[in-house]
Order: sequence, then C-alpha cells, then structure tokens
Amino acid sequence: MQHRFRIFILLLILIPMLSNTSCNMFRKGPSKAVQKAEERQEEQAEEQRAEYEEKKERHISIQTNETKERMKKMQKKSKRYNYNKKKFFLVRWWEQLFRKKRRAPEPGGY
Repeated sequence: MQHRFRIFILLLILIPMLSNTSCNMFRKGPSKAVQKAEERQEEQAEEQRAEYEEKKERHISIQTNETKERMKKMQKKSKRYNYNKKKFFLVRWWEQLFRKKRRAPEPGGY
C-alpha cells in the first residue's frame, strides 16, 4: 500500500515536469517582426564596419611613408604599454647605457 502511494506521488511530481519540457520542444522561433529587426541591425552594423574600414584606409593612404612608419612604431609601443609588457631586458640595459653616455656633460661645458 505504501509502495503504491509513493509511486503515485512520484508520478504526480514528474508528469508536470515531463509535459513542460515536451511543450518547449514544439515552440517556434522568433516572430517575423523580430527577425526583420535583427536583420536590419546586422545590416546596419555591417555598413558601419565597412564605412569605418574605408575611412581607416583613406586616412592611411594620405600619410607619408615616414608618418606610416612612425604610426606603426607608436601602435606597437602603445600595444606593449597597454598589455603592461616591458621591453626585452637587454634592450633596456642598452638604452640605459646609451642615455648615460649621451647625457654626460661635456668638458668645460655650459
């Protein structure tokens, strides 16, 4: 008797769970209006990306070769700075030695 009662209670608990999951399987996707809105947003985002790339290419094409080289160096330097990476230790030592020699006062200097 108790065994049947436990099975009955268990079925009462499980049946709503099973029916809820089976109903979710038959749901349709988003409505047409939502799909159109999403498509419009994607198209606008793509247009903005293309416009940005065109402006970027135009900006770079205007620059001289010296400016392009300087821009590349600054980009590399800023990337390193933003990632908190130091230069290779030998490079830093060499720069320190070079600065000390360059900054040394000249004899009889002003």
